[in-house]
Amino acid sequence: MSPLLKSVRSGRSIALTKKLASSGEGTVWTTNLPGFLAKLYHTPTEDRIQKLRIMVDHPPQNPMRHHHHITFAWPQDLIQDETGQCLGFLMPEIVDGVKLSIVYNPKLRGRKAPRFNWYYLHTAALNFALALKSLHEESYVVGDIKPQNLLVNNRALISVIDTDSFQVIDPNTQAIYRCLVGSEGFTPAELLGKDLATLDQTEVHDRFRLGVMIYLLLFGDQPFKGKWVGRGESPQPTDLIRDGFWPYASNSMVQPGPNTIPLSIIHPQLQVCFQRCFTEGHRNPHARPSAQNWSDALKLAIADLRMCHLENNHFYSRTYGRCYWCDRLSSVSFDIFSPIPAAHRVAPRKTVSPKRFTRTATAPRGMQTGLSVMTATSTLQGFKRSATMLNPSGVSHKTTGRWSSNPVVWGMGFIAVGLMGLTLLLLPDLNIESIQKGGELFEAAIDQWFQPSNVKDKTAVILNSVEETKPASVMHGGHWEAITALDISLDDRLLVSGSKDMTVKVWNFPSGQLQQTFAEQYEPIISVAVSDDKETLTTSILSGKVFIWNIATASLMRSFTPTAIWEGPEDSIRASAIDRQGELIASSGWGGSILLQHLQSGKMIKIPSHSLATGQALAVLPKGQAIVSSNSNGKFQIWDANTGSLVKTFPNSVKDSLEPISTMTLNRAGTVLVSGSWYGSLVLWDLKTGKRIKTLPTQRNPISAIAISDLGDRLAVVTNKDTRIQLWDVKTGRAGGILKGHTASVSALKFSHSGNFLISGGEESAIKIWDLTRRRLIRSLVQ
Repeated sequence: MSPLLKSVRSGRSIALTKKLASSGEGTVWTTNLPGFLAKLYHTPTEDRIQKLRIMVDHPPQNPMRHHHHITFAWPQDLIQDETGQCLGFLMPEIVDGVKLSIVYNPKLRGRKAPRFNWYYLHTAALNFALALKSLHEESYVVGDIKPQNLLVNNRALISVIDTDSFQVIDPNTQAIYRCLVGSEGFTPAELLGKDLATLDQTEVHDRFRLGVMIYLLLFGDQPFKGKWVGRGESPQPTDLIRDGFWPYASNSMVQPGPNTIPLSIIHPQLQVCFQRCFTEGHRNPHARPSAQNWSDALKLAIADLRMCHLENNHFYSRTYGRCYWCDRLSSVSFDIFSPIPAAHRVAPRKTVSPKRFTRTATAPRGMQTGLSVMTATSTLQGFKRSATMLNPSGVSHKTTGRWSSNPVVWGMGFIAVGLMGLTLLLLPDLNIESIQKGGELFEAAIDQWFQPSNVKDKTAVILNSVEETKPASVMHGGHWEAITALDISLDDRLLVSGSKDMTVKVWNFPSGQLQQTFAEQYEPIISVAVSDDKETLTTSILSGKVFIWNIATASLMRSFTPTAIWEGPEDSIRASAIDRQGELIASSGWGGSILLQHLQSGKMIKIPSHSLATGQALAVLPKGQAIVSSNSNGKFQIWDANTGSLVKTFPNSVKDSLEPISTMTLNRAGTVLVSGSWYGSLVLWDLKTGKRIKTLPTQRNPISAIAISDLGDRLAVVTNKDTRIQLWDVKTGRAGGILKGHTASVSALKFSHSGNFLISGGEESAIKIWDLTRRRLIRSLVQ
């Protein structure tokens, strides 16, 4: 016979109808109250009951309420017996969810949720981040985050269960009711080996767990896993977390394995978040992205997703440029996102790079309080089904592209259709190799026919050493890690380079001889600047610390550690810019705040973040009177360097299509700003009026580095992960040549002040010097 129970607040009688689960802590039952479950403790201690009272009185906001979805299985009322003793609580029943492991585990997903694609996984990650944000706003700490405590439905909406295990703070007495347990793989390094029952946790610890969960959703595996390259047997995951070893940390003993999905396939903002969480966060937990940071980055990433033109269940990041899942089939036979069994599917070509007519998944609206992926078909077994194919968030996947009205083009199109029809007639007599080759030729023809009409760079000059019989010279003594910063003295006599190897080197530019190495900075170099008189060198490192060196004596003159003002989650920097006089340095934090440091007076000004800007770019105007910054909505701000006040925001015209800015630079006079976006836009702006001067045609790949000559007549541009450097004539808007010679992606560019030379560096650690007048590579500075 069921005991006589009733709810404390409402006084309703409660009958237990069926036991659903049992554990060492208690039991969970269905009840006579529709939509409610009961959890009864084996030992209902006073602390447990008081914790429940606080939770009942102070529920968090439900970020999915506008979708009529229950995000938290939150205590709604206490349950007591006939003697008045509290035994447990009532909570809402989650009826339309399955365990998260079913959708992030590729094999389980393939069997039970084959249509739950990368778009859905991004959306589920966003909704979990929003749920955690809501909890943190009410000072709750989840503590025991693990997949077993998360449910997801066929709209990618998340539900959090086991909420009574959270850490709770009494808002009146500030008493803390701790989370007593943690889960392996989700406990941050600073808590490993400690008794959680005796520790007060913070949302900073939840940030690590959130990063691990998002990584699981996007990559299908734990982040602290890979190929062990150290001595002995591979350590356990807990030991890897303790040491901060994950595949994308510098000097990590764990490297990506043959089946590791690369970090580069996700949106750059997400890459930054993962680096902050697992690399910077290992050294400084406050550097980990907050739930708000993750939410904002995931919104950008979702808006950037595109549907593959070969497999409509494949989505890829536009900034990556092609369908990784199709590429992966060349080395792994299992397609983790195709709902079609492998035995019945023809593997696509190795590289799928749709440059035109790609079907676009536009960013859904209303994502401020959660994103629902509306489905006409169930993605999970057991859900209601229909015959309609999944269509995330009601988004219409449409073909985009500009068709020419030129009759020649139309004629070529009709010819192509005729050829395709003939091919179909002859198909039984063609082998697979011929079909694939024909497809490649046809795709190339399509690309040629529909090139933008203003691109006239069909005879681009390749500037490399093959045009001269004399080979480029090689000078040793260089860096052994990626080049991060370059500068050159006003008289073109000294070249300065900074690297991830934590050193700065000064070179004799005409001869290529190494003159000085500054090796006392102990962190990756962010920026370098040599003064106009060649007497001082200013450098900044990842934590924000600034060094001023005497070049002649190679001695440190001063250093600044801005810990008093640059604190919390932003005490490491994303980018910095230094004025030519070495008097002002502007740095952007990972969360978007800007720090201005006046190096002569020691004055520091912090400009708070007003929008997510983890990819923020900065530039200092001549004489250091003002700086220019970008934010994630694609606009620019000019700030007064002396007061930190906002002077101007641009562009303001509705005609200007705004895209998140990845990099920017100023001409020497400070009158023209050149910006490059994550989507490949290359735009020149009049800094005085804030109006667009010119847009240069590109291939729509993310721009990673820009340099402009002192006269402002020539640009050098590199796109994401490209080994080639594109030159542009600013006046004509025409491409001026391509520099080939790097073997890895280029990330740093600098023109000599004469305009006759270009210096470049990147991931391969070599610095290359190009003679633009003779059109050849003349020198490589290597280790």
